[in-house]
Amino acid sequence: MSLSCYIHIPYCIQKCLYCDFTTFTQDKLPPPETYTSWIKQEISNRHHGIKDRNLRSIYFGGGTPSLIPPKEIASIIDYLKKYFLFHPDIEISIEVNPGTLTEKTLFLYQSAGVNRFSVGVQTFRDDLLKLFNREHSSKHTKKTLNLLMKNKAIFSTDLLFALNNQNTDDLQKDLDLLMSYCPHHISAYYLTLPAHHILQKNRPPENTQLQMFQQIESCLKAAGFDHYEISNFARGGFYSKHNLAYWLDKNYWGLGLSAHSFLKINGQRVRFWNPKNLNLYSKQVKQKSLPSPFSCLPNEQKEVLALHEAVTDFCHTALRTRWGIQTEKLNTLFGNRAYQLVLQKLKSLQAKEWIQNAGNRWRLSFSSWLISNHIFRELTFLKEELYQQ
Repeated sequence: MSLSCYIHIPYCIQKCLYCDFTTFTQDKLPPPETYTSWIKQEISNRHHGIKDRNLRSIYFGGGTPSLIPPKEIASIIDYLKKYFLFHPDIEISIEVNPGTLTEKTLFLYQSAGVNRFSVGVQTFRDDLLKLFNREHSSKHTKKTLNLLMKNKAIFSTDLLFALNNQNTDDLQKDLDLLMSYCPHHISAYYLTLPAHHILQKNRPPENTQLQMFQQIESCLKAAGFDHYEISNFARGGFYSKHNLAYWLDKNYWGLGLSAHSFLKINGQRVRFWNPKNLNLYSKQVKQKSLPSPFSCLPNEQKEVLALHEAVTDFCHTALRTRWGIQTEKLNTLFGNRAYQLVLQKLKSLQAKEWIQNAGNRWRLSFSSWLISNHIFRELTFLKEELYQQ
């Protein structure tokens, strides 16, 4: 068994128009050393009851973790070593915004053990970056990617598509330029927004959006990338170990403001989360939590998954990946009744050509990747469907 750890760093230069993460501009947050001291308190006060002491991945997300001094990132890594064993090939990732990385900070991160960098490219079109209220320009992006390439760092990039006034030629220019920097991993996200959001204006029609998704898949496949999750592509050997923990039913512990966790503990599957309110978070981390990391949390910040909820989560996350749902594993984890019910629904979806069967695995067909939410609704189970007599 192994554990993954997510650490939320909420500091930002500005708020992007499409962002719904818990982030704040730097002037509305305490000094970084204060915030990181709270994370250390959270580690020391809540590590009790976590049986998995072997850390497989650490991910610093945000926000913009690269805005705070590297010594603070290093101090958190060192502090985790007091309580956990680091796997020999542990993956330690940090999100960096273009323009926030220098030769010096890159060296300091790598010296601290960071071995993977995630760059928020989004697009190389400066007019769109400005529209999104992004602080960086394409010039900053190119400089950051060149720096990572020059230092032979492993890095991933985020790319958005189906943007305002974007066509397939625009997307191809983004792809061609991005590929010239030889990233190891690419996350290509369809920009999901509320119906009346200002950024919905002049977006490409649905058939063009589907064409764009196919265009990305085709381009990256030709370049040697594996399409291993709905939005994620990687060269062989460079899959995100951290994100795989989310999709493959592994334990993960979230630290920091608003961070979410999932632990299988004492025969239960438990989700718990930190508050979005900074003052409340700073108070809660001072409380010692025994016998588990969530014991001190109020009921509104934790939930023990019922059987139907656990089966639903398992199906949704597994189907996001190229490996799909392994039915024998489903049977082992949740019993024959769940196995038979899920199998029945999968066969129904197969009849619609939304799902493919490969031995004992069931996967989304390629044409279904963009309508996966419709399929997930079909695989959302009610309590009465799995009630044990």
